[in-house]
Amino acid sequence: MDKGRVVLAFFLAPFMSALFIFIGATVLTRSAEGVWGFALFLVVAYPVMLLLGVPTHFALRGMKLKSLIPYALSGGLIGAIICLIVFSSSIAQNFSFKFDPNKSLEPALYATLLAAFLGGLTSSAFWFIARPDRAPSA
Repeated sequence: MDKGRVVLAFFLAPFMSALFIFIGATVLTRSAEGVWGFALFLVVAYPVMLLLGVPTHFALRGMKLKSLIPYALSGGLIGAIICLIVFSSSIAQNFSFKFDPNKSLEPALYATLLAAFLGGLTSSAFWFIARPDRAPSA
């Protein structure tokens, strides 16, 4: 695996998910929300990639897990965990053991599923660019 490809993957992979958000929001809402979603995702994605994604890459490589599946699953897990942390106060306020029509965890659930998908998409893009499964080029 080439170090230059890892650096390139770090910078390009978040754009794949941000582009997905931009296209999805633009097509579904026909408004400028796609631009806002694109920018917000990148603001969150780069620090997460630096603090969690890159160390996960080195950990997976150290464990000799170099296929796409571990990368996609770990990215999805990281995305879900970050989302749960971000929405933890909302989850705590809306959690109830008894039925309450004014409380719902549904928005947090959808956001967590979307974040897991986007995390998996970003880590998959990272894998396709960095290609840790290939021998380093000479």
